[in-house]
Amino acid sequence: MWDYRIRNTLGNIRVVDFIKGLYGLLNPSFELAVEDGIIRKNPVTGTLGDYGAPAKEKEALTLEQQEKLLKFVEQSNVYKPHLPMMQVMFGACLRVSETIGLTWSDVDMKNREIQGGQLVYYEGDEGYCFHDSETKRMQESETFL
Repeated sequence: MWDYRIRNTLGNIRVVDFIKGLYGLLNPSFELAVEDGIIRKNPVTGTLGDYGAPAKEKEALTLEQQEKLLKFVEQSNVYKPHLPMMQVMFGACLRVSETIGLTWSDVDMKNREIQGGQLVYYEGDEGYCFHDSETKRMQESETFL
């Protein structure tokens, strides 16, 4: 969302550089305010974190971890309504955007398959939008449990 707004207002600049530049301007200013006793704590310190660092490689949950998670969800009063959705996600190896984009026409109960169709994304001012699946994996059918 920030990337969209910055590109539309400031042109084609790297968002990471822009945010780091803002941090470089704001952090010393707030540090001076803390030293002068105007504020007690610098609200900017630590907010940059690892922004702009390469993404860490993701690891899929093991079967044991999936079972533990589903057992926890099943026993929880808060998360229990989401159990069927999570079972479909794990059983058919679907991502969240793929699961939310499912319609009844994508599900073949007789053959126990899911035909991938649409993904759901949040696009700034437009809100949530449906897009056709761009991945070959979603265009093929997935057998579910």
